[in-house]
Amino acid sequence: MKRLCRRLDIPQWQGVGLLESIWHLTAREAPAGDIGKLSDEDIALAIDYRGDEAKLIDALVASGWLDRGPVERLAVHDWADHADDAVNMRLARGRQYFVGGQAPKLARLPSKERDAAHEYYSSWARKPAHENTIRAHGVSEAGVQNGNPCVPPEPVPEPEPLPDTVPWAKA
Repeated sequence: MKRLCRRLDIPQWQGVGLLESIWHLTAREAPAGDIGKLSDEDIALAIDYRGDEAKLIDALVASGWLDRGPVERLAVHDWADHADDAVNMRLARGRQYFVGGQAPKLARLPSKERDAAHEYYSSWARKPAHENTIRAHGVSEAGVQNGNPCVPPEPVPEPEPLPDTVPWAKA
């Protein structure tokens, strides 16, 4: 918090309000945590930040509140761990995942909904595509393969081409 406030030259009470506004915006507009689907200007406008929006985003990233990523431009740091029950329920009811492939918490859903959601999220076929790829190559979500963080995942083999002619179709 102190680093964010120093980077933006704002008092702590404003920093708290700024973060609270970011979290409310994320819950409303990007419940999976992918706040970067909004432009920097749209983020600043939505939270009524009146300074330079690029400086705001850079300060949020540099102080660890937002993460830059290769898939999502910006994501709220550890959003899946800290999102409130309403966000978890919204994602579960929509059968969606948090950024990074983490399933929402199901504890607050009514029992019938919880059972159906649990079945959905525990099914291999329902996992996000990147998570299936990660698991298929023996790489944990932390990127560690066979206990060694330096080993990249094995490439997926290319399928062999089909022959130009089929033996039983020759004339």
